[in-house]
Amino acid sequence: MYRTGDVGRRMADGSIENLRRGDDQTKIRGQRLELGEVPEVLRTSSRASIDVVTLIAKHPGLARLGSQRFNAKNPLSIIPADIGTLCKDPQDTCRQKLPSYMVPEIVLPVNRIPFAAMSDKVNSKLLQELFASLPLSDVFRGNEAAHDGLNKDRELTANEEAVADAICQTLAIDQSVIYPQTNIFEISIDSLSAINLSVRLRHIGLSASVALVMSNPGVEQLARLPWTTNPPSVVVSSSEVQSRLSNLESQFLESQTPNMNELPVASVRPCLPLQEGLVARSINSNSGLYVNHILSKMNPSADPVRLQYAWQDTIKETEILRTAFVPLQSGIVQVVLKPNYSGDWAEGQYDDLEVAMAHFQSRQNVIGRDITNNMMSIPPLRIEHVVTTVSRQPLALSISIHHGLYDGVSLNMLLQDFAARYLPDMAPPKRGSPEAFIKHVYSQNIETSESYWRQTLAGCRPTILKKPVSDPTRHVHSTMLWPSLPELESCAARLKSTLSSLAQAAFALTLADAVSASDVTYGVVLSGRVLPVAGANSVLLPCIATIPARLNMENLSSVEDVVKHVHKGDSEALDYQHTSLRHIQRWIKAEGPIFDCLFSFTKSAPGQSHGLWEEMESSMFSEYPLALEVEADEKNKRVLLTCGFTSSFGQTDDAQDIMEKLNLILSALVSNPSISLNSLNLSWSSATAITETKKDWGGRPWSNLEVEICDLVKRFSGLEGQQISRNTSFLSLGLDSVTAI
Repeated sequence: MYRTGDVGRRMADGSIENLRRGDDQTKIRGQRLELGEVPEVLRTSSRASIDVVTLIAKHPGLARLGSQRFNAKNPLSIIPADIGTLCKDPQDTCRQKLPSYMVPEIVLPVNRIPFAAMSDKVNSKLLQELFASLPLSDVFRGNEAAHDGLNKDRELTANEEAVADAICQTLAIDQSVIYPQTNIFEISIDSLSAINLSVRLRHIGLSASVALVMSNPGVEQLARLPWTTNPPSVVVSSSEVQSRLSNLESQFLESQTPNMNELPVASVRPCLPLQEGLVARSINSNSGLYVNHILSKMNPSADPVRLQYAWQDTIKETEILRTAFVPLQSGIVQVVLKPNYSGDWAEGQYDDLEVAMAHFQSRQNVIGRDITNNMMSIPPLRIEHVVTTVSRQPLALSISIHHGLYDGVSLNMLLQDFAARYLPDMAPPKRGSPEAFIKHVYSQNIETSESYWRQTLAGCRPTILKKPVSDPTRHVHSTMLWPSLPELESCAARLKSTLSSLAQAAFALTLADAVSASDVTYGVVLSGRVLPVAGANSVLLPCIATIPARLNMENLSSVEDVVKHVHKGDSEALDYQHTSLRHIQRWIKAEGPIFDCLFSFTKSAPGQSHGLWEEMESSMFSEYPLALEVEADEKNKRVLLTCGFTSSFGQTDDAQDIMEKLNLILSALVSNPSISLNSLNLSWSSATAITETKKDWGGRPWSNLEVEICDLVKRFSGLEGQQISRNTSFLSLGLDSVTAI
């Protein structure tokens, strides 16, 4: 039996009308509590006679559990002289006698507690108004729990003040709330706003890459970073970058690539690392690998002629839609055609939408193969405007586009720009420069990257899911996380982390449980846009990056330790997020893939408001047995889990199990961040993940053909004079989908 605290009345027909709550029960941090218990503890533990009111206090930018105490009957106001002296003891008392989620974060002394004239109850509205009117500097003064015991006794140093100014410009807040130990994640800095903060810090002379900002989140920590511009250990000089780009263009011109000599070439650029891998595998596959097919229902009032002009203008203004991919000896390059390239626009006439949909679905394999077979001379994109047979009334828009041209963020922006060019009252926004973005990525110091990834993955054994494949079909299962988005964000802030790292830590723990290992590897999908480049958020490129991540629980004892470990790894990896996986495989001498399961974190994109079309279906091949996406839905304040899997991972029950365990871990973490790993009852041991046993080829003599192949591989890989065994995989020598061409 549970007493809900609701007050109601039974009506004549037997129904019950709910009138109000009859108690002061509320919910905070995912826990239901009686607010009356808190003032009772404070009253009985105080040496002086006091009255106490506890409420959920709402301040601009804050939502805290607070208690207000008084001992006089004067006009309502706080007692400034007592803030610094009377707040700490009550909080300490509550920590000893109450659960952590019931300890007030704010304790404010007031000279009286107001009562409502009609009901004779505490006038919470007046107390809320008083609290909201206080400067945050007054609120935090004396309340160590609210500001994590920050050292507020000393003034900011000159360097710290410069950092604080940059933070205030980024968030538009007052500097009075910033102290030497202020953590940027607790004042609403996230991975995207960290880009702007990084740019501002670099502008004032701090060597503060986004990775350094994320891994040094305290004001004092940031102020201690080197006061210099681009650190030479991370990037190479702009002149060297320009020299590399010029060499690539020369290689392309000398290659005399078939079918490209007649096309108007504007520029030649290196591929982004993940983009190169996707293109290479598509070229090698002889199929429609990585081609996404999108069908959208059109507004029947759309003008077909204006729509075509809008699309051609979009191609003219968008370099990536004019890009083909050409393999050279050093790798695959992007070849950007001149703006006069008109692109592909077809019109198909059908009796109705159902017939058009069926025809599009039946031709997807053919369209995909055509795109990948010709992407070395024609941008890998096809579009068809579907209209009715007689009246040419718009029915649908079908787009087939290779993943080498877009990612989830840029595709949404591309379609928004397309719509804006059609609508008379809209204009597409200014987008970031693809050239500036690629130059920054290409300035990465390869030697520094190699050192980082060797150290990060030293001694790891790739986590590969090994189950017999009986059905190659990809399945999808979705569910909502039990904690709300605000509860998870609050938990992440208390741990000085991000929501992305929080969810990733839970995923890594469930993966460790699934393979019964305490040391696991997996792939993390990043936006790739967290870079100190102007316009990185809006650049129309497939910026997405996939990097290896590792969780080794050897020296970790609590879930909080895991979250901090994951966050530290995520932050440090940002400087190396655009490292090619094929390079990493070669550096660590991997005999095969480093991982075959993926984690990604996204925020829900705003809905289309132009009314031109409505997406009906989208399909694209995925090569990983297990991929988990965590999507933060800002509008509904919820978090959605979507698990894509094949039978290489397991069945639907296995997917549901891993999502339920992830839910349990995050719910436990919200309630108690210090929960121990042992208490989770997950099944891992000191054993590492299962990997394929290396085949023993025996000691028989090499055949003439084997010797010839070995010599060829040595010359190609630059390994002349070194020993290569029969066991050596091509991957460990750097021969992969790109160099295989």
